[in-house]
Amino acid sequence: GENLRRTAAIGAASWMSFGAQVTLLFLMPILLVSRGYSLSDSLAFTMIMNIGSLFGACAASYLAGKAPRRLTVSIAAVLGCISAICFASFAHSTALILVLGMIFQFFTMMLNTMLSVWSPELFPTSVRAMGTSVVNGIGNVAGAVMPFAALFFFDRAGVAGVFAMIAVMYALLVVAARFGPETFGKPLEAVTEKPVLAHAA
Repeated sequence: GENLRRTAAIGAASWMSFGAQVTLLFLMPILLVSRGYSLSDSLAFTMIMNIGSLFGACAASYLAGKAPRRLTVSIAAVLGCISAICFASFAHSTALILVLGMIFQFFTMMLNTMLSVWSPELFPTSVRAMGTSVVNGIGNVAGAVMPFAALFFFDRAGVAGVFAMIAVMYALLVVAARFGPETFGKPLEAVTEKPVLAHAA
């Protein structure tokens, strides 16, 4: 029961985080072409934006040893939500597209990396590999499904519709993260004690 609740909470967070990242990775060139840029320029801009992903992963790797998981994920999701709204509202010049795109990718990869650190700490040893795999699998399914949902919003509201969807996903991620137990600085036995006892019983 406890493992299922944790899987549901972090799985939902993984769905939102990985779904948002893959959606933008695939659709960003299409979104930029819709704003009048050539396909080659759009692909180049997308590559430049992904520099933010590199720094986001590095930031998460550093914070993994310094900051609480739930707090870090929640703050990154809130800032990711804000950056998505800012991109939809203000990214009308090349400079703003690149800067806001890099900021958004920073928080996207920071979220994904921190969730990858957090999820293995939630499960007892007997099911840790399985629990982590299920959480990652949920994120991968989201990466396959959410781009199609984004196309639906793109057809009806353009770029703003796509980023509004992503902003809502990050808001839901904050809610989901609240149901995950904090593991930072705690022995794994202390975090997973109840599931182990229940299994032994």
